[in-house]
Amino acid sequence: MGMNGIKITEFVNLCGKRMIETKPAAPQGILKYVTQPVKTSIGLTKSMSKEEAVDMILSGKCKMRAFSANDSKVDMVINGQKVTGRWIDGGGSKCAYKVNLDGEEICVLLPHQGWAGVMNEPQNTIALKKMGLLTNDYCKIVPIEADGYKIPALISKPYDKHSFKIFDKKNPNDDLSKYYDLNQIKEENIEQIFGDLVKDVKIIVENNVHLGYDSFNLALKDGKLRLYLNDLPYETLIKKGNKTELRDIYLEYMLDTVPSAVDWQKIRKYPFLKSLDSMEGQDKIMPKLIEIYEKLL
Repeated sequence: MGMNGIKITEFVNLCGKRMIETKPAAPQGILKYVTQPVKTSIGLTKSMSKEEAVDMILSGKCKMRAFSANDSKVDMVINGQKVTGRWIDGGGSKCAYKVNLDGEEICVLLPHQGWAGVMNEPQNTIALKKMGLLTNDYCKIVPIEADGYKIPALISKPYDKHSFKIFDKKNPNDDLSKYYDLNQIKEENIEQIFGDLVKDVKIIVENNVHLGYDSFNLALKDGKLRLYLNDLPYETLIKKGNKTELRDIYLEYMLDTVPSAVDWQKIRKYPFLKSLDSMEGQDKIMPKLIEIYEKLL
């Protein structure tokens, strides 16, 4: 069904894989280069609705335990296949593992705590994507066995298999400095660099979408910096709220997200990022971002 909520309910073998590909853009501005998109597909035999998964958890129909960094490898059974998950990162509500399933790499998310809330993520991922925002290309609840425990797990597409770059602690092998000449980021070109990020903020504000700081990450798509939204365990994604307050909160989140897209040891090398990483720097930039935002109204 395309990029907006890919739906694959039957097993897809190697000969008939559904391919997801985006034409690469030419480098622009201070962009160093644009990587070629990665072709991928995810074939799964079963997926569950949120209601089915929550019932499975709360009714005691499954066994569950909390996974952590101590579980560097986890034996799993997915679609009848025995596979081994290798730790990527984790904490908070879930732990991420890379798994090779039917010759393809996927990301399997296992519980750490508060797992019933995580079952909201597929519907929220699709809802934000429909608004034109960047989220994971694939997010489904799939019943699996992990370390002998029956679990409604979350399956998603690995960050490095997307056609755009995602900068997040769960993607430790990439940071923004590989693709952007960060020495050229200055106060004079704030609108050029942050304009598309502000447009994404406007979308979530105008839709009264309420998100926490952990949901905000950075992406590089078609030569533009964009928000990448994940970690979406919200029961109610859209609420009534004060749009001015939401705007200011989200612009501040955005400013925090930019330095976090670079290895923290490198931030001090780039004066502008170092400035953004301090409250004083944010206070200097915020009026300009609000001006950019108001131009969009």
